[in-house]
Amino acid sequence: MGELTVLLIGVVDALFAFFVVAPMLLNTASLFGVQKQFAKAMVEEGVIDEATVKQLHPKKQIAGVLISLVLFAVLMWLSAAAGEIPIPGTPVPITLQTFVVMLAGLMLPWRQAGAAVATYLAAGAVGLPVFAGGTSTLALVGPSAGFLFGFLPGVVAIALLRGKSDTSSFAAAARTAGRYLLAALVGGVVVVYAFGFVIQSALTGAPLAAVALASMGFVVGDAIKAVVASLAAAGLSKLGR
Repeated sequence: MGELTVLLIGVVDALFAFFVVAPMLLNTASLFGVQKQFAKAMVEEGVIDEATVKQLHPKKQIAGVLISLVLFAVLMWLSAAAGEIPIPGTPVPITLQTFVVMLAGLMLPWRQAGAAVATYLAAGAVGLPVFAGGTSTLALVGPSAGFLFGFLPGVVAIALLRGKSDTSSFAAAARTAGRYLLAALVGGVVVVYAFGFVIQSALTGAPLAAVALASMGFVVGDAIKAVVASLAAAGLSKLGR
């Protein structure tokens, strides 16, 4: 039953990557192609000059999107490789991965955030040692599998819930940070933990309540990560204005 649950979650994540992430990348490339043709027509009509077009070159925008995806995927790997803190009573250690997931959801559009996490999971699925403890494929069928699979819907939830950034005043910046915090808690804690608890219970045969109780040591740490991530993302969005 436990292996079937993990398999079903894996299929859902794979379908998300195929029907959402892949089309997002293809649509992005197609859109930038249309933009390039439109800009060329504007130059020919004298509406805009070539110098301005070069500053807005589609290839640079595509490169920016891809760099963002790879950057956050690499950050997730580095956060796992940096070390782990074991929690008594549960086989799942504490890492900084949820912090990176929260940052990705707070700073990237939901499709890009999902693509970054999907890239990270795919790297581990094909055998690269990117998960905690230098593990790869086996981690996707182990006690941490639910949390890893939960990163994908979690980061999408964060990106969709965070709303638009407004740092025009102190009060507006505070409201933005508050929305970011709520989004990080819902997507980075509630959603991720829901997947983690259910799959770990299915794999180990332990009651769901027991798994949740044993994992309470994560909650305080992840709540702190959510606060730091929301403040950092709100501050970075202000710098980017």
